[in-house]
Amino acid sequence: MGLSEFFSNFKERQKLRKVEKLTSKLCEKYNQDYERYAAADELFEIGTYDALYGLLKRFTSHVPNVEQDDKEKRYVLSLLYKKGEDVLPPLIDFIKSEDEIVYPLQLLKKILGKEETLKVLKELVENFSAEYDRDPSKKIEVIKELSTYKSPEVGKLIFPFLDDPNDDVVLATIDAFKEIFLDLDEEDREKIREKLLNIFLSDEEKPRVERKILDFFMDLKLKVTGFKKSVAEKLEKPYYLDKKGHIKKLGMK
Repeated sequence: MGLSEFFSNFKERQKLRKVEKLTSKLCEKYNQDYERYAAADELFEIGTYDALYGLLKRFTSHVPNVEQDDKEKRYVLSLLYKKGEDVLPPLIDFIKSEDEIVYPLQLLKKILGKEETLKVLKELVENFSAEYDRDPSKKIEVIKELSTYKSPEVGKLIFPFLDDPNDDVVLATIDAFKEIFLDLDEEDREKIREKLLNIFLSDEEKPRVERKILDFFMDLKLKVTGFKKSVAEKLEKPYYLDKKGHIKKLGMK
């Protein structure tokens, strides 16, 4: 190794250590707010991949004052947006590897637009585990985001989540389908209708999921055609089935 290469590597290590210290200062919830702001500004000025990833790490920490926390995160968001497409490599890597993605997804959409963002969301879905997640917040956030894309493609993408072992993920998926249901083709709508009825009629007791399914059918005025007898037998007050096969609730028109 030549002398110039040695000093170059030394400077890089120094810069990396500085970025690590600034990132730590930025994410320390017990620091003064002006200290976190100053750390954010320095990371922005350094502007390397590691520095921008360090800025993104602010979204993984929370200061006790919720209003201040949101204010600081929006400030960091504005700094990152100024970097334009230069922020995309660390931003996409962050979204793929970290759990706190609400603000980063906002930034990604702002820079790339919805259609290109959809490609990233599809990749996330493809890499999600089918196993039980103790913290399904990332999966739920992605499902919520996908529900803003009213297309048959999204319906097919989130359909497997109806079998997720975590009830919160299933609930989020039902909510998503409620948003996009009328934009799907008839074949997909029927597939979802039958799937939800089969979940409702399964032997596994999932009261929250069952109530969500009943509300889904009521809100969209769907019939239980083909399942009328089984559904009627399982329904308990205040729910009931009318003559046409619509699920109703006592006290509601």
